[in-house]
Amino acid sequence: MSVGRGAGTGGIGWLLEPYAVDCVTFARGVEPVDLASRLGAPPGQEPPLSSAEEALDLLTDPGVDGVARVGRAGDWAFAVEYGDAAGCTETGLRAVSRDGAEAVNFLMTPWSPPSMFAY
Repeated sequence: MSVGRGAGTGGIGWLLEPYAVDCVTFARGVEPVDLASRLGAPPGQEPPLSSAEEALDLLTDPGVDGVARVGRAGDWAFAVEYGDAAGCTETGLRAVSRDGAEAVNFLMTPWSPPSMFAY
């Protein structure tokens, strides 16, 4: 998994532009860089600032199956996942919630309702 930092400070409306997001994972009790590593990024990797377009471009690189843009909203770290998303799997959400972190995942499937929510 590759990782980038979510852009903007004006809320999370940018998250669906362009609409290519598979899922969004939120975690309380971890830093964004920790959330990224729990989802499969190399531990301690400082995420570069990236746009949705840059994240999508990374998916064309050989060996990159998933990309996460991470950031913070209040007490919650979040990861917007493109491509193969780890946060929506049972194994991924368990990894995010280890050591007592609170974890929430929203898997968006508008092409095949219903979308799924996990806590």
